Amino acid sequence: MPEDPLAHPADDALDARLRAAFDPPTEPRLSDMARRAAVAARPPLWPWLVTAAAVALTIGMLVWSRHPRGPEGHDGATLGAVWVAAFEDASARGFGGTCCDCGFDLAEHCRTVQVPALELRSAESSVSGCYRGVSTGGCACLIAKQGDRPVCVYLVPAARDPGVRLPAGCRLHLARRNVGSLVLYALGEQPAEALLQQFALAQQ
Repeated sequence: MPEDPLAHPADDALDARLRAAFDPPTEPRLSDMARRAAVAARPPLWPWLVTAAAVALTIGMLVWSRHPRGPEGHDGATLGAVWVAAFEDASARGFGGTCCDCGFDLAEHCRTVQVPALELRSAESSVSGCYRGVSTGGCACLIAKQGDRPVCVYLVPAARDPGVRLPAGCRLHLARRNVGSLVLYALGEQPAEALLQQFALAQQ
């Protein structure tokens, strides 16, 4: 067979290299390439985790904000425990001058603490002063008497009333009544609903 005048050893080497470079890959190589492409295309997990955390935080904030908090941010159970401690402190000091400002004007005191002015419409009940002692959770506390029984009366703006409740097993009694834009709570050793009924908004 006559030699191809165009054949050249350099051309053969180039042809061999091109064939090696552009030959279709083998089946195992194709499978490996497909597997790597699938892993690379899978989205990272962390954006989903961040989104889930943001949703959970938003829901938690909505639930928390739905329940009113007391004037200093307490929930109902915590504020109840704070009030019990204040009552016990006043009781230990005899509900007298060492724990309250005595001889004060109820309506004027209400205006001082920026709540609607109140008056007490009963000769059988009285308010002897404003409690001064341990924390009351930002609520004004009056030292009152129902007959001869001392009672602490707490004044809470209705918008800040967390629904106060006493600790489990507490020996004291808690009564509640709305008066205008205020919520009044009476805390004492005996039920004091009747005392709360005697409070009313002061006549201007």
